[in-house]
Amino acid sequence: MKKTIVFLFIFLFATACNKKRTLHIKAINAVTGEPYAGLAYGISATTTGIGGEKKVYDHKGTLDANGEAFVTLRVRGNRTYNVGCTKPPNTCYVKDINFSFGKEDKTKNDFQFEYAECGYIQLKVKNISCYDANDKIFFNLKPSYTDPNYKIIQMTKLGCFDFEFIDEPVPYGPWIATWQVTKNGVTSNYDSTFYINENQHYYFLLEY
Repeated sequence: MKKTIVFLFIFLFATACNKKRTLHIKAINAVTGEPYAGLAYGISATTTGIGGEKKVYDHKGTLDANGEAFVTLRVRGNRTYNVGCTKPPNTCYVKDINFSFGKEDKTKNDFQFEYAECGYIQLKVKNISCYDANDKIFFNLKPSYTDPNYKIIQMTKLGCFDFEFIDEPVPYGPWIATWQVTKNGVTSNYDSTFYINENQHYYFLLEY
């Protein structure tokens, strides 16, 4: 009888430790904030043992009309949970393509995916008043809604630079261009903002 009580106590304690949590999954357009309805999402869990990594949980579903899904599960120890979401068509920007968490991540219940469709940019950079071979330009172009470390077009050029970059797919939406020019030992900073529509072929001329 005592063994039964002890076993029951251990079982109840273990069950209580593996509390249920509700995960909130959402996908939005990074430019407009509008939700993506109907995207497929998935939640899986793996554990690592003597035989290597093994999948022990696999749940799949579809985001509702609000671009959301709520999934309640019991998060257990020694498992790594992964949350993923498919990309909409014609996507050129993805923020957080996959999330991972464990039992110790007790507050990690909200998972938001952000996407942006493609536009196109053709860039021409020209030194129109070249001083000498020591002329220098550093320029950086990126969507303004991305994080500071996100880079699209960034480079440093010297001398009488004159070049045109081919039309290439980039995330649509608001963009910011910043460039720093040094000529004859004098350094100046500039910036410009512009907007690329979805599927638009945008021409940006940078003269310095």
